[in-house]
Formats: sequence, C-alpha cells, structure tokens
Amino acid sequence: MIYAKTSPKKKKTGGHVPSSLKHNNVDPGNHEIDVMEIVELSWSKKELIVGESIDANVETSGFKDGTSVVIHIYETDSDKSPVLRATAKKTLSGNKASLPWKYPENIVPANSGSSRYSDAGLYFSGKFRQNTDLF
Repeated sequence: MIYAKTSPKKKKTGGHVPSSLKHNNVDPGNHEIDVMEIVELSWSKKELIVGESIDANVETSGFKDGTSVVIHIYETDSDKSPVLRATAKKTLSGNKASLPWKYPENIVPANSGSSRYSDAGLYFSGKFRQNTDLF
C-alpha cells in the first residue's frame, strides 16, 4: 500500500505505508491523503491448456485512471528457474487492467529427465509506474 499526502502549502510527499505514520513539524490545516493499493492479482481461469488464452487481471484501489502498470508473465517448472514469457504495458481504467495472453504451442515445456511430464506453472506480477505528480 502506498500513500500520497498534500499539505495545506501544497507540498507533496508519499511512499509506502509503514506500520505507523508519524510526522514532526506538520503544517497546520487540512492535509489530503490518498491511499493506493493492489486489491487483487488473478488469472481468468484456474487451468490453461497450451494454445488457449488466459487473462492476467489486476484490480486496484485509489489509483487514477491512466496509471501505467507493466505486467510480466513468468513460467515456472519444478527443476528450472522462472522464464519471462510476456511483458506488456497496460493502463488502469476503473482501477482495473487486464492482459490477455495465449500460451504459444511452440514453447511447450520440455519434460524433465526424472519424469515423463513437465510440472510447469505460470505466475505474473504487476509493477506500477510511480506517478510523479503524487509525490
């Protein structure tokens, strides 16, 4: 969770919300505080079959429409390091963004030497561009 604070003198500060938030020498008057957070990162379905599409969905709270989010989709396998499979820049609209993605048939995971089957999985991350007008 992050915050952006605007003082009565229009000074902007912000950062990650710590367990307690204390400020010394605070300007008197009303301060505006905006709180932004990632509410949920989820796939559009539980299983993916090679050649089918899946959506990486991002839901947030408090971000402005048009805020950029870069979504990275990674493949994991039990005996390998994660492999970056897709990256795309999206913009939030209504505190949501989605990246449709199709698992290409030409990158089917190779079976490990100890098994006839791969144990591949997918995960994704969302990175938000820090909006310089926030703080």
